[in-house]
Amino acid sequence: MPEFVMDIDTYRQLRRQAAGLTRSDAEVEDLVQDVLLAALQAGRSDIGWLTGVMQNQAAMHVRTAVRRRRREHD
Repeated sequence: MPEFVMDIDTYRQLRRQAAGLTRSDAEVEDLVQDVLLAALQAGRSDIGWLTGVMQNQAAMHVRTAVRRRRREHD
């Protein structure tokens, strides 16, 4: 497994991006954790790739929430 390195500035940038995509601190934490897990598994830490993963993860979180609400109302 390749060595995974991420600097604190990249982590802070991920948190700022997540805060702009979600509504609560808990969602920010979940989103950042999902992105970090994907980064660790892929062995990548470049911000462009991480940003794309974050956008995809945020969209999946929204779709999941919408499906959950629909199931609860049916």
